[in-house]
Amino acid sequence: MKPIPEEVLQRIWELRAYKKLLFEPTEPAGNTTSYPELFHPGIRNRDAGPDFFNAKLRVGKTILVGNVELHYAASEWAKHGHDSDPAYDNVILHVVVQNDAPVRHRVTHEPLRTCRMVLPDNLAPFEKGTDTPPLTRKEALQWKEECTALYQRRITEQARALRERLSSESIDNDEGALVRLLLLRYLGAKVNNEAFEQIARALPIRVVRKHTDHPDQLEALYFGTAGLLEDAAVDDYMRHLQEEWTFLRAKYNLPTLGGVVRKLRLRPAAFPHRRLALMAHLHYKHPSIEQQLGAVRTCSEAEKLLAVEPSEYWQYHYDFGKSSAKPLGTISRNTAVVIILNVVIPYLWYLAEANSLGDARKEELLAMARTLPPETNSIVSEARRRGLCIANALESQALLQQIAERAH
Repeated sequence: MKPIPEEVLQRIWELRAYKKLLFEPTEPAGNTTSYPELFHPGIRNRDAGPDFFNAKLRVGKTILVGNVELHYAASEWAKHGHDSDPAYDNVILHVVVQNDAPVRHRVTHEPLRTCRMVLPDNLAPFEKGTDTPPLTRKEALQWKEECTALYQRRITEQARALRERLSSESIDNDEGALVRLLLLRYLGAKVNNEAFEQIARALPIRVVRKHTDHPDQLEALYFGTAGLLEDAAVDDYMRHLQEEWTFLRAKYNLPTLGGVVRKLRLRPAAFPHRRLALMAHLHYKHPSIEQQLGAVRTCSEAEKLLAVEPSEYWQYHYDFGKSSAKPLGTISRNTAVVIILNVVIPYLWYLAEANSLGDARKEELLAMARTLPPETNSIVSEARRRGLCIANALESQALLQQIAERAH
């Protein structure tokens, strides 16, 4: 069979249009089924890294949440260099059409869970189709009326996922640790979201809280954990942070995650050093940020809370020794909107349910989503091309929920 482009495989996976998924030739050890049961295909990644983030599936009796990588042949894992790339360490499932070679985890060297995807007989719709399933005229007319209900189902599912994350080993029912992990993930954006989440899991929140009155120590903790202080110092500030990190690492027995952070294809303001410095100064300005976020009533309040400026050094640098002629300022409004939509509102919805705050509070959160601009992605673009008017973020999120429900 002629190899099939990965874009086609990704569409089939995203819409769950395959015939079946099979563990072949043998099941991974301990599984009681010969196939994975997919609950959610995840979010398509159009930058470097795994093809899908935050997929959810069941293997035997185990529920797994993580990243998925697709290839036509399993041997492409090594050909593409994934076997030496830390960005692929959190892949929970390798999906292939031809399982022609064993694949092992970069760190543990254990066999990577790989399954074969049996393709539909007719590939033409996926070769020339779009990322969204066709919408009928009736669906287009009804869609506006259904938006709120669709978004409520989506945000309720996100809140449920937050409750599950709270009980994970690295968070241990600490809402502050949960908020910090989510903020870091979205500050990392598409290129470094996995790396920043690894940093959040490796750097205990209890350690961070002990140093919220010293911004340079906070920076040392984040940069050191990220492996950004391992090279020879290029200036006095880097040397100072290295000295702080040497002391803090020994005091708290902290790890260094070398090689996880990416710098390629990034604007200066989006460099990982700048984003980690912003996270450090969020702790400095708002030591109990989970409480302050939990009290916001409007998007403008949330934006003001997020609009911290990093230290003077990072106002004029985007990497150690690499300066900017103009001050780089705080996070962009686009980044703030992404964080409010994907972190703040889901967290507030979780709090509303956990504390039984009632429908009035949830109506406030729906109103917040309506004040945000719609997301910019291929799904929204295609929907607009087909005549839908996507006016705000609630509606763009409702569109994503509709597609997920129809595919399911």
